[in-house]
Amino acid sequence: MNSFFLFSIIFWIAAWIINIFIAQSNLAKTKMVLPPILFGVSLLLIWEASISAFDVSPVILPAPSLVFIKL
Repeated sequence: MNSFFLFSIIFWIAAWIINIFIAQSNLAKTKMVLPPILFGVSLLLIWEASISAFDVSPVILPAPSLVFIKL
C-alpha cells in the first residue's frame, strides 16, 4: 500500500469528521456547500489512490486524472 492511498483514507476520515461538525453548526450556507465538496474531493482522491495502489489497468478503470486530461 503506497503513501498516497494512506493519505487519501486519512483525508476521507478527516472530511467525515469535519462534516459532522458542519452538520451541527448554525451556518446554513456552509451546510449546503462544504459537505458535497469534501465528499467529491475525498471520492476522487480515493479513486486515484486505489488505481495506483492496486495497479488497475486503465482500460478497466481509468484514473480520474486521465479522465480529466481527456476532457
